[in-house]
Amino acid sequence: MLDAETAENGGRRKAKKNMAESSICPNIFANGNVGVSGEAKKKRLAKVTDFRFYPDADRLRELILIEMESKYSGYIQGMESQMFTPEMQIEKDLIESKGFPEWDRREFQKFLQALELFSTDAYSNISKHMQGSKTPEEVAVYAKVFFEKVHTLQDHEKIIMKI
Repeated sequence: MLDAETAENGGRRKAKKNMAESSICPNIFANGNVGVSGEAKKKRLAKVTDFRFYPDADRLRELILIEMESKYSGYIQGMESQMFTPEMQIEKDLIESKGFPEWDRREFQKFLQALELFSTDAYSNISKHMQGSKTPEEVAVYAKVFFEKVHTLQDHEKIIMKI
């Protein structure tokens, strides 16, 4: 005797769903690449830019990569297991707190433009030029670090000539 579901399909059984890992988690197993995609890594590492003045940017990049890889290493057999320890999280948070993660590329460009127009200690005018995205106090803190570490920027010679 046919059950109701089989009778509805014209006497044919319903095909079973594919329960393979690649069909359950297509984002993880797409194109045979297991783990974090290259695009995801680039996006996370993009926040470690020179104008944010992290004290140890290379170590921060390394910690971000370890954190990303550790999320998948415990689930996939055959992948090298990499642990992201609580100590590493504390170290990462400490490095991030000593930099300027809240400054983006547009704000940095506006800051440079303002330095071309105003004196280097006219924080109120610089803040206004940045369209109020940063307070004069935030600009003052950033400017102090900027002038101490301007030589670490990729285009430091060009920047120094303009200001």
